[in-house]
Amino acid sequence: MRPLLASGKKNRSYVKSGGGMFYDHDDFGCFLNVFNFNAVDVRKKIKSLTDPAAQVTVLSNEGWCGHPFAGGVTGKAFSDRIYAVLPEATILIIVRNQLDMIVSAYLHFLTQEGGNLTLDEFIRPVKWFHRPSFTLSHLNYMNVIRYYDELFGRDRVVVVPFELITKSTESFVEPIFAALDLTAPESFSSRPENARNVSHAIAISLMPRLNSGHPAVQAAFESGGKLLSGRFVKRRKVEMIRFLDGVLGEYYKEDNRKLQERTGYDLESLKYVV
Repeated sequence: MRPLLASGKKNRSYVKSGGGMFYDHDDFGCFLNVFNFNAVDVRKKIKSLTDPAAQVTVLSNEGWCGHPFAGGVTGKAFSDRIYAVLPEATILIIVRNQLDMIVSAYLHFLTQEGGNLTLDEFIRPVKWFHRPSFTLSHLNYMNVIRYYDELFGRDRVVVVPFELITKSTESFVEPIFAALDLTAPESFSSRPENARNVSHAIAISLMPRLNSGHPAVQAAFESGGKLLSGRFVKRRKVEMIRFLDGVLGEYYKEDNRKLQERTGYDLESLKYVV
């Protein structure tokens, strides 16, 4: 499996292959205009960047499921665009325990968006009609899975829990290779890539009202984060998980049961609410 040519970071690690391919672009930036898309041109561009030696060409961007900060509102538009361009594609969807996913999204929100909300405020959209924001329902994964099943056919939509990689790289990667009728390598690198230092975000979470996107404020919190011990950072994340568990209860239970049936994985053993 290979990414598109000239895609991803220069060091070729943590490649987002063709990550901007299904977005719109102009002189002012990258965006999504749901009324303006030329599937024929995008397919030609993908073909021009495809490695001739590749058995399978990989395109990837987690944003194509809809960005969590905006409640995933663009997810359906991206799925329609992907189908319009590559109706023969095999789709890979990685799911993650919702409580862990919410904490990860929240900490990312604090550093990348200059967010100044508490975790409790983050999960409760207040002015959604003015500007889409995070919504709990976005992480009912079966919504997006069912739609991709309808478009591409269930046999070409592969769903793998993120948590498998914590057991072994092989258990995570092998079902992906199997779905593509490829032989998986005998060994995989287990070296972490793109591991995020969350101490910066944890520092912000202690006093979010002081946060902003200003570089000086972010730099101050980053410096403060370096003073936090690894044990404290880990404990703070555990506290957030416990808080969400208490507040959300069985919110995801029904959808996760359907997800477990759809994937065949024992999600309860992976700490999903089932």
